[in-house]
Order: sequence, then C-alpha cells, then structure tokens
Amino acid sequence: MDPIAILHSDHQKFISLFSEIEHAKPEDRRELYLRLELILTLHMLSEERIFYHELLSQAEVADTIKKSYQSHHLVDVATHELKTIAYTSERWLAEFQAIRDNILSHMAEEENFLFPKLREILTSSQLATIGESMTSYRQNLLD
Repeated sequence: MDPIAILHSDHQKFISLFSEIEHAKPEDRRELYLRLELILTLHMLSEERIFYHELLSQAEVADTIKKSYQSHHLVDVATHELKTIAYTSERWLAEFQAIRDNILSHMAEEENFLFPKLREILTSSQLATIGESMTSYRQNLLD
C-alpha cells in the first residue's frame, strides 16, 4: 500500500468535509465535524507514529517533518478548544475556518513538497513497507 496515496485520499476527504461543514445548517455541523475529527485523528496519529517517524532520518525532509509535528500540535490544541464552543454559534464557524486554513496550508506543503520529494528519495519497497505499517496501525486504532 502506498502511504502517499493513503494520505492524499485523507486530504481529499478533508476538503470535502470542510465544504460540507461550512455549508451545513448550524444544527447539522456537529455530526459532520465528528466524522471529520475521526478521520483527522486517524490521519494525524498514523502520520506521527509511523510516516513521520520513519522519515525523520531522511535529511532532505527532516525540517519539513519537524514543522509537520508542530502543525499537528496546533491543530490538536485548536480542535480541543473548538469542542468548548457551541456548534451553532458564529464563533464556532470562525474558529473552524481558522483550523481549516491551517490544515489546508499543511496539506499543501505535503502535497507540493514532501510527497514528491519522498517519491525521489525512497524506493517503492520502502514506501510499501511504510504504507503497510500505517494501514495496520490505523486498523488497530479502530479495533
């Protein structure tokens, strides 16, 4: 399994859910956001524990990986804060949009720099091994 394809698929799901949440009636935001939060949690944990962990030794991407850990931390803090705000409030939507913008920026860095660079420096076998580990890790989280 290709870990870049897995993460790219997650990114596409995020974009779709961002749009759904922004266009949803305020009373429908909670259910959509909880779905986003689940996918986001699986994504971030598998990136941090498997994907990034395996890549820190690659000098060409080490700084980007370190920045990615920081970005995840900011999203984690912001999503915990978001839970304290009523889903129907204007403030919730504004905070959600700030989180969305942070995630979109992070995704752009991965899609435009990190993923292409990894295709250059890692073999398909190395990528497959990472992808299998990520898939197994995610399944274990869900079990």
